[in-house]
Amino acid sequence: MSAQPYPPGLLFLHIPKTAGTSLKRFLYHQIPAQACLLDPPPSPEPGAFDHYQFVAGHLDYDILGRYRQRPFVLTCLRNPIERALSAYYYQRTPRLAIEIRSVAPQLGEETAARILDDLRRVNQYDRLGDFLRAEPDVARRTMGNIQTEYLAGAAAVSAYAGQPDRLLAVAREHLHACDGILLAERLPETLARINPEWGPRARTSLPADNTTPGRRPMHEHTPEELEALAELTSLDLDLYRYAGQLIAQSGAAGRMKTLSTVLPDAADFTFDQPIHGHGWHVREFRDNAWFCWTDREAQLTLGLASSGDHELQCEVMYAASAETWADLAVSVDGHPVTLTAKPEAPPGRMTARIPGDLLGRLPGQAVIGFHLTHTIRPCDSDPNNPDTRRLGIALSRVRLVRV
Repeated sequence: MSAQPYPPGLLFLHIPKTAGTSLKRFLYHQIPAQACLLDPPPSPEPGAFDHYQFVAGHLDYDILGRYRQRPFVLTCLRNPIERALSAYYYQRTPRLAIEIRSVAPQLGEETAARILDDLRRVNQYDRLGDFLRAEPDVARRTMGNIQTEYLAGAAAVSAYAGQPDRLLAVAREHLHACDGILLAERLPETLARINPEWGPRARTSLPADNTTPGRRPMHEHTPEELEALAELTSLDLDLYRYAGQLIAQSGAAGRMKTLSTVLPDAADFTFDQPIHGHGWHVREFRDNAWFCWTDREAQLTLGLASSGDHELQCEVMYAASAETWADLAVSVDGHPVTLTAKPEAPPGRMTARIPGDLLGRLPGQAVIGFHLTHTIRPCDSDPNNPDTRRLGIALSRVRLVRV
């Protein structure tokens, strides 16, 4: 691999329901796995983050006080009414309560019990308007000015309780100090302003994660409901407009160092390296190996320095089902290939002979594709599992070896 081109200390302040889960995965896959820390504890030791190149989680602005050297601070805002609606419908999904129960020891039993009680109260009402009228405190906690509170930080939220103008002023000041501002509705464009190579990558590989099935769009809600949400999120509406102004004024200022265009070497790719492509779920570490699950379609773009005939070697750790494994198809540079070896079931290595005339469509690159007709969502087979990912196969290594 080439020398790491990323500036140290990229911090992504992930505000809930602002496309942050998708962004976190996208950014995580741009950087070597060992240099990343996802979802850290909210009160780390001072300096604990400084040696990581990427830190991301539901962290408010106060987390900067735990750095010895200020990182490049990135955050994403979303239309506040859209964010509030997304939060409301997400709270009505059974999987959220399952998730909260599963992480109760980390959250603390008291905090988990409060969240579960809020969820119970949200779900007592069939209509959004009824919930907003009957549970104003819960609505404010779960759907209100969350973006303002995250940008202001917990200390300011406590200090300026009952002083919304002061709280908003702190949030605006902190937003202005951010090195990169993204908007959920304009992700490729705003990513490209921060790093020119991120925009094109986002158009092809930025997934839509953590979406809420059955969510009604904004236009299907009553004027009274939308008016109530506008009042509930009035500070966030101001902050969102201010974010748009800052982006319009920024031009090329505040950009990160341009990323290297050097792709990971196809001679030996492992999933702790940056992942160029799409259709990959968040990489995981188990049994001393980094691996990634595919979705129904996954592509991996690698650098190829050699020419002539090659053998494709893929180390597969898991398959979601026997049907998934049986119907797997593989392609190289868009051409279907015939597997010369494939274990009866993972784990194991599958191989294919790749004639030299199939390579070279993209000079210096090879695009490996994995195509599945069957995927499995863990939540469908186990109602107590909150995992809604569509899982195909899990790979730990891909190699194109000259033969």
